[in-house]
Amino acid sequence: MSFDQKSLMVQKYHSLLADVSVGFETSFACECRVLVPTHHVSFLPRQKVDEMIHTDTGATQSFSRVYNPAFRMQDGDTRLFYFVPLVDEKNMLFHRVCLRQRKGRGTGEFQKMVFARFGEEEKGVFWFPERDDARFLTLDYLGKTERFLPLFIKTIEGGEVKYWCLSMRHVVDPEVGVLSVVVDLEPTIEAYVPEHLQEYEFCSQK
Repeated sequence: MSFDQKSLMVQKYHSLLADVSVGFETSFACECRVLVPTHHVSFLPRQKVDEMIHTDTGATQSFSRVYNPAFRMQDGDTRLFYFVPLVDEKNMLFHRVCLRQRKGRGTGEFQKMVFARFGEEEKGVFWFPERDDARFLTLDYLGKTERFLPLFIKTIEGGEVKYWCLSMRHVVDPEVGVLSVVVDLEPTIEAYVPEHLQEYEFCSQK
């Protein structure tokens, strides 16, 4: 696998499914000005690096949320994103994967989709929080189990139901020379998804 500076996508969110995009966040208890960019983005002007950082300044402390850039690969319906650190993560608090949904350009509506995981049958399926503009869904990485539980997605478009599996893992790519977080989205079939997701009917979605 070969990556170069030109193929690194320095943006907060990356197209995932129809009107859904994915971002990978790293949070710090500090202001953006004290964060040191990694050598992977040394070719970027500091202004561009700062555009990838959102800082909330409170009464006693500032918190910065960093969006990591990514390399993207696609093979048919399977999508791979290699997220690389934007800044030195030695003092980071936590990571999160963030899904963002916007209204479809052609329809002006949100595509219907629901999510589920194995081992969360009591919780049931869940979906993007209701909002009129962009909708966001954030998931911890890593979670309580010290691994990311695959997220299964059920969509419907034009009466056709599809299933997807979103997984995440750490990987060291010798050519990139960095510990990357890989987000992998691939199509799957009904038999491989949680039963409570199979049974969900879209007509009942809020």
